[in-house]
Amino acid sequence: MCPLAWPQESAPSLILQGTNGQEHKLQQYSGRIVVLNFWATWCTPCLHEMPILAATYKSYSRRDLVVLGASLDDAKNLDAVNAVVRKYKIKYRVFINVSTESMESFGVESVPTTILLDRNGQIMARISGKVDQFALKRRIETLLLNSHKP
Repeated sequence: MCPLAWPQESAPSLILQGTNGQEHKLQQYSGRIVVLNFWATWCTPCLHEMPILAATYKSYSRRDLVVLGASLDDAKNLDAVNAVVRKYKIKYRVFINVSTESMESFGVESVPTTILLDRNGQIMARISGKVDQFALKRRIETLLLNSHKP
């Protein structure tokens, strides 16, 4: 399977709310490879892939790649989100209050779903369901090799 088989399209604008209430724009990560994971605390497959995403961040954060966790949980579930972050030793940015409309704008129908963006903010892959560690690594390595800094 070709790791970049998904037709390229620009990522839509997305404003994410941090667990501290601060807003972040997806576009601020332009120039870096982005692994954007849509998840929720009540989603068992989401929780099963957390170690994979945490390891991905650890392996690639110094190689111009950012992992972002976009949770469907709202501020009322902040304790549950923070518990997941602690349990899986997540060091990447985690956001809350992701709306259904935001998910749909990325073509995401369910969680977990992981989106890979190249340095230019182009959607290069959508992975529905739990990510496979080795397939994700292949896709990231391909993106790192084939995309140059703008």
